[in-house]
Amino acid sequence: MAFGPGYWATTTPEANEDLVAQLVIQPGTARQIEADRGVDLRPVLGSITAPTLALSSAYDRLIEAAQQQELLAAIPYANHIELPAGHGAPGELPGEFAKVLLDFAVQAEEIRAEAGRAGT
Repeated sequence: MAFGPGYWATTTPEANEDLVAQLVIQPGTARQIEADRGVDLRPVLGSITAPTLALSSAYDRLIEAAQQQELLAAIPYANHIELPAGHGAPGELPGEFAKVLLDFAVQAEEIRAEAGRAGT
């Protein structure tokens, strides 16, 4: 599994096996994996004009750092935060993940308000 050290420090091999078993039987898992592999959004990333937060995970083995950086570089003015987690950052670090999102939402709203005052 693509989890970070925090997950591995607090789980057992048996608990991890149980999690894997639950994940693979979920409806839509195969379709989700196929969609992840088949969709390429790179051609449209440069047209994103909304405030954007690109979250990456230091220990993500599903989406490699080079791919994360490629996406980040393609989005104009994107903000970037790297969390010390794996691919399952929301489950591994729920408090930190939520704080990052809330802080960004506040920042994005401030940018929109400032743009409105400037008439843009």
